[in-house]
Amino acid sequence: MSPNTTLFRLVHVESLNLAYNSFNLSPTPYSFSNLSRLQYLNLSNSDFSDEIPHDISQLSRLVSLDLSASWDMTLHLPNMGDLVHNLTGLKELDLYSVSLSSTIPPVLANFSSLTSLELGYCGLNGDFPVSIFQLPKLEVLDISGNSNLSGFLPKPHWGSPLKYIDLYNTNFSGEIPASIGNLSLLNELDARVCHFSGSLPSSLGNLSHLTLLLLDGNNLQGQIPVSFADLTQLSVLTLSSNNLSGDTLEWVVNLTKLTALDIAGNSFFLSAGSVGYLSFSLCNFMEPPISLAPFPTTSKTPAATATTKTRDRDFLLHLKAYLAKQDATKIILSSSLLPETLPPPSMAATRVFCRRSARGRSSSRTLGA
Repeated sequence: MSPNTTLFRLVHVESLNLAYNSFNLSPTPYSFSNLSRLQYLNLSNSDFSDEIPHDISQLSRLVSLDLSASWDMTLHLPNMGDLVHNLTGLKELDLYSVSLSSTIPPVLANFSSLTSLELGYCGLNGDFPVSIFQLPKLEVLDISGNSNLSGFLPKPHWGSPLKYIDLYNTNFSGEIPASIGNLSLLNELDARVCHFSGSLPSSLGNLSHLTLLLLDGNNLQGQIPVSFADLTQLSVLTLSSNNLSGDTLEWVVNLTKLTALDIAGNSFFLSAGSVGYLSFSLCNFMEPPISLAPFPTTSKTPAATATTKTRDRDFLLHLKAYLAKQDATKIILSSSLLPETLPPPSMAATRVFCRRSARGRSSSRTLGA
C-alpha cells in the first residue's frame, strides 16, 4: 500500500478496518497520522511487514488498536513505549505475535481505560509490571508465549473485572495467592507451563463463573482443595505434571459440566489401605475416550510413580459416581493393576478396555456383560 493512496486523504474517518487483507508483505505505510480523528484502527492479519510506523503514536484519539498477526511475526517494533506513550485513551490494545523483543513499558499501568491487553507471543522479556493486574477496567489479559517474561501474581488489590487471564509458557513464579478468589467474574485462567509453586488456595472455589482452569506443568504441591466442588461451571480442568497429592477425588462428582479432566503426573494416595501411588488422567472430550492410563515418565514424573498401582475400590467408586453424571462411552484403564472384580456397572460408560501389562495380554469387555 502506497503512502500516497487516497485512503489517507479521508481526514474525517474515525474507524479504519483493513483486517484479513493480503498486502503481500508490503511495508506498513507511514501516513496514518493524516487520519487524526481515528478512534479504531485494525490492521490485523493483513500481511504487512517491517517496522510498525511511529506516526501511529500520534493518533491520540485511538481507543482500539489491533496490529495482531497469526504466528508469523512479520511486524516488529523496537520500542513499545514509543508507540503507546501518547495513546493514553486506549481501551483495547492487541499486538499478538508482533515482534517486540523488549520489556513492557511501565506507562501501560497508567492506562486506566484499558479493558483488553493482548501481548501474546511477542518475545517480551524483563519483569511484568504487577500493577497492570490492578487496572480498574481490565477484563482480558493475554501475555502467553513470552517465555522470558518474569512476574508474579499480586497478593492484594486485583482488578476485579478480570474475566480472562492467559499466562501460558511465561516465566511467572511464586505462589498463587488466596486473593485470586476475589476475581468474581473470572471465566478462564491459563497458567500452564509456568513456575508456580506452593499449594492451591481454597479460595479458587470462589470463582463461580470459571469454565476453564489450566495449571499443568508447574510445581504445585499439596492436596486439591475440596472447594473445587464449588466450581460447578467448570468444563476443562488440567492439573497434570505437578506434585499434587491426596486421598480423595469426591469433589469431581459435583462438576457436572466437566468435559476434560487431566490430573496425570501427580501422586494420589487413595486411602490407608491403598498400595502405592496413582497417576492418571481423565479426558471426556467428544472423540477421545476417558483415559486413566499412567502418565509417561518425565523429569517431573519419577519412574517410581509412573505406573499406576491400586487395589482400592474407593477409586473405582469415585470414578463410577463421576461417570454416572457424564456422557462418556468409553474408558481406558491401561496398566492399572486393577483388582479381579470391578464395581457394579451403573455408570454411563458402555465399554471398558483393560490392559493388564503385568500379565502381558490385553482384553476388552462390556461392563455388566
